[in-house]
Amino acid sequence: MNDKLELSDQDFEQWLQQELQGQAAYIPDDGFTEQLMAQLPAQPKAEPLLKKPNRLVVWAALISSAIVLSILPVQDMLAGFADIFLSPRSNWFSLMGLGLGMGALASLVVWNDRARIFDV
Repeated sequence: MNDKLELSDQDFEQWLQQELQGQAAYIPDDGFTEQLMAQLPAQPKAEPLLKKPNRLVVWAALISSAIVLSILPVQDMLAGFADIFLSPRSNWFSLMGLGLGMGALASLVVWNDRARIFDV
């Protein structure tokens, strides 16, 4: 019974190869594809992150961030983070999580601006 299954598998593979090799690369459609593609709207271009209307928002965010950072006790916060991440009791999972988070953020930034970066 096992031999019959192996033969039928081989037969199927041979039949499949013959069918796939016999297929034409293009199926004639009497110009349907060209007509359809001509009717589709043009693909919109990706807008740059710092286009003119957004520049005001970016500058406002930068100024607001600078004001907040000037009020916060940044040195104390950095010392606290250093105690947490650099102490012998810290585990590597927290450092890996921090690295993965930064990598995810960087990939989102690149994905958002991929058209300008890769000239797509």
